[in-house]
Amino acid sequence: MADGIALVFQNIGSNVTGNAGGDVGYWNLGGHSGSAAVGSVIRSWDNNEYGISTDGVVQGLNKASWNFGALNDVTGTQTITYNATTHVLSMTGSFSDALGHTLNVSDSDTVDLSAKFGSTMYVGFTGATGGADADQRITGFSVSAVPEPETYAMLMAGLGLVGFAVRRRKAA
Repeated sequence: MADGIALVFQNIGSNVTGNAGGDVGYWNLGGHSGSAAVGSVIRSWDNNEYGISTDGVVQGLNKASWNFGALNDVTGTQTITYNATTHVLSMTGSFSDALGHTLNVSDSDTVDLSAKFGSTMYVGFTGATGGADADQRITGFSVSAVPEPETYAMLMAGLGLVGFAVRRRKAA
């Protein structure tokens, strides 16, 4: 597993890296220390931590219940969700190894991505191998936008107006 991997949201640019090693390419992203990034971080090797970071740092994450960094063949899934109304960024997932250990991950934090990044935001992955061999594969990735409640309200109002106009036309 080497040093870990992170799913990162940032507005610095499309081809930036951060510090290597245990910082999994996430800390000091693009030379901007601290608050330049938000991400879901999995740190392995001898760190064995996971969690949501809203300030571009890899410290202060949740400790794993077993040493998944020292093992090979760790696989898993992770889902990241963001609620634009409540500004809650969440991660859930499960990782397991060939020996039968399982690590269920869950974390969340409040961050207003729009206020933090403005109109442009990049999303991508970064990781580090600590000089060891590591095969960190992303085998599926998708982004889907869920309309905010205001969008539904506008849709319903629009449909109501169309219905009113049709009914009025029939009455005439």
